[in-house]
Amino acid sequence: MHSERRAPAGGAHGVLDVPAGPHEGEDGQCGHGGAYGFHGRHVLADLHGLDPGALDDAPYLCSLLEMGIARSGATLVKTMDFQFAPVGVTVLMLLAESHVSLHTYPEEGRAFFDAFTCGDACDPEKILRTFCDAFPQCTLRMTAVMRGEPRATCTPSHQIRS
Repeated sequence: MHSERRAPAGGAHGVLDVPAGPHEGEDGQCGHGGAYGFHGRHVLADLHGLDPGALDDAPYLCSLLEMGIARSGATLVKTMDFQFAPVGVTVLMLLAESHVSLHTYPEEGRAFFDAFTCGDACDPEKILRTFCDAFPQCTLRMTAVMRGEPRATCTPSHQIRS
């Protein structure tokens, strides 16, 4: 089953009204310099020890990710999810700052997580932390990559226990 949800957006043709303030770069435009320049943090994680029933519940997974997105400071634009048969869910969330994806394997109690946010205004690791906090037995292997300018670095993979 496929479902699609759209966050409230002003204007026509899917244009999102992003409030002024911390979202603006030095030139007053989102995505150009400043807080939303051509750089960002990409967080990738392999999650283990997750509740199989929850991993097959798309609305629940979406709500966890939405909570994490709010905590991260990012702006949700649109959500899509797909229910696999017999089990499994993929969730894609379009952010004004980039994206979040989740691919679940309920039969193994595992999932792949990925979040990227442009600039310095948002923290994609908060999305991951919020998600993992909902699963007491969650363990993960996370890699964080700094992309773009002015820096591009990779934090080696490491084990974290929530």
